[in-house]
Amino acid sequence: MSATSTLDDRQFRASIAELSKISGKTYVETFKLAGAGPIIKILAKDKAAKPAAVAAIKWSVTRKAMNSFTGSVGQIMSSKDGKMWFRSAYSVKKRLVFDSGPSRGWHLGDREWSDFQTTKKERTKYIRDEIARRKLRSGMLRMSFIQIADSMRINLSKVSGGAIGGSDKARTVPMPGKLGQGSTTVSGPQFNMLMMNNARGVRKGPHIGAGKFRAGYWQGKLQMAINRRSTAIQNDMRRGVFKDVKTRSQRYPGLFVQP
Repeated sequence: MSATSTLDDRQFRASIAELSKISGKTYVETFKLAGAGPIIKILAKDKAAKPAAVAAIKWSVTRKAMNSFTGSVGQIMSSKDGKMWFRSAYSVKKRLVFDSGPSRGWHLGDREWSDFQTTKKERTKYIRDEIARRKLRSGMLRMSFIQIADSMRINLSKVSGGAIGGSDKARTVPMPGKLGQGSTTVSGPQFNMLMMNNARGVRKGPHIGAGKFRAGYWQGKLQMAINRRSTAIQNDMRRGVFKDVKTRSQRYPGLFVQP
């Protein structure tokens, strides 16, 4: 989305053109309400954009910090077998603090033991602060998609696709400027729409562990959303949905009014 992508939207644009004729709305209006709006909603509702649960945030932060944490005077490391190690900032050697099994005892000198206690306190503070920071930022990716709709003046609550869970919470997230932007330009018969998302989660894709990300994830999701909308419109045309006033107003809110 933030990089230039090659997408096939020929069938989609043709469907929007036909729908524009049926609705009597301009091509731009139809594109926003029946095309861009639902597509943005599909992306915002994607599992990769879902804000992380508080319990998951706590587990992730705590697990990582307990496995290995570096403070101002040393580093604490834990192993799967229950052992805990400490390396002072002034030393290259790590020393056993707690052994596994019933006989657990410290093996550090007085200065190292003091540094170890200091590092433990720093670790506790880090876990608390990092959980709070991630909780604040947890809805940022979803909000970046909502920003695209806002910048294009698309009311997502008035387009098809169901409600976006947690969208009210997403709007309270402190955002570093406009991560998501969108615009339309019309010059005679020429129509262009720009949707751009600079959120880190979109640029790299979902995190899949060990510092790896799934590149190209969102481009694939965008193409799927385009195909999905095109297919839905074509199927509705074939089934005669637009001949029924009530049905079409329910399936295309904003484009058609209730009878």
